[in-house]
Amino acid sequence: MTTHLRVERVSQLVREGEEIRCVLSPVTATFTAGMFHVVSGGRGSGKSSLISILSLTVAAARGDIFFGDERLSALDPAGAQRWRARHIATIGPDSGFVPLLTFRENLKMVAALREQPEAIRQGEAMASLLGMAHLLDGLPAEFGSVDLRRMVIVQALCSEPLIVLADDPTRGMLDHDAVGVATLLRSYAHDRHAIVIGASEDRRMLAAADAVLRLTAP
Repeated sequence: MTTHLRVERVSQLVREGEEIRCVLSPVTATFTAGMFHVVSGGRGSGKSSLISILSLTVAAARGDIFFGDERLSALDPAGAQRWRARHIATIGPDSGFVPLLTFRENLKMVAALREQPEAIRQGEAMASLLGMAHLLDGLPAEFGSVDLRRMVIVQALCSEPLIVLADDPTRGMLDHDAVGVATLLRSYAHDRHAIVIGASEDRRMLAAADAVLRLTAP
């Protein structure tokens, strides 16, 4: 049976002073395992809001989220946190690195926390694919923002999560780096039969996508 993540008429509202504003119009979509999905749309279309809802870090104002037949939107906050910890990796602006540890030591920490010793080897292999093997024994503070963001992706993928959610992962990258990241995300989806969803307007991400969901501003 094919694994999928599904949203049914999911929308989001935010309060701004005395006003309530819609930041995500109702969305119905299915994200199938083994495919690299990209959510696109102009500024204010709700790409990041949808990623946050899918990650179970915030609740939608309306609508439901399903993983197969399991209704994730019915989970209480503690249940959502447990489900997220077991199955979801998010890639965003916050690095999540321990600054006093080298990249390799950070990978070892992830492997220990996840009880997956093979995550170290997986992370090292992914870093090599991105041309970053020489950075593994360096400290995060020694490198620029693009290299840090690429290593965030390696750290997120090394423990082989079932669902990967990436918010604008190639922003500001040169072509070589962006194509490498997009290719890695697509290959991960195909090889691990994972659900990989990126929110991006980057043409390099769109070119690598197996499926594109286009959002419009409310």
